[in-house]
Amino acid sequence: REDFDFVSQALEIDGWALEFVSDELKANREIILKAINSQGWVLQYASEELRGDPDVVLQAVKNDGVALKFASTDLRSDKTLVLEAVRSSGAAIQSASDDLTMDEDFLLLAARHCQGE
Repeated sequence: REDFDFVSQALEIDGWALEFVSDELKANREIILKAINSQGWVLQYASEELRGDPDVVLQAVKNDGVALKFASTDLRSDKTLVLEAVRSSGAAIQSASDDLTMDEDFLLLAARHCQGE
């Protein structure tokens, strides 16, 4: 739970192991990046601070766009990040901020990204 090297190796095998590590390691950027490279959804177990880190969240949504639902409120309003999430999974649009989902121009752009344009 707390041994950095052990946890790091476990995450290479299965990112879901992050659920069981110490809070200290859930706040460790290197550990979180290793886990989300395996499975984007494990962003949900990252510290609040890291769920607000644009680089960490970008890696998670590139792996699995639906991981956007675990990002901070601010990042769910970030057009670039949300578009990247939608590119990975169209369902990610459901986790975008209300401001973005009410913006017709943004929704058209997101639809194009979802179609791979």
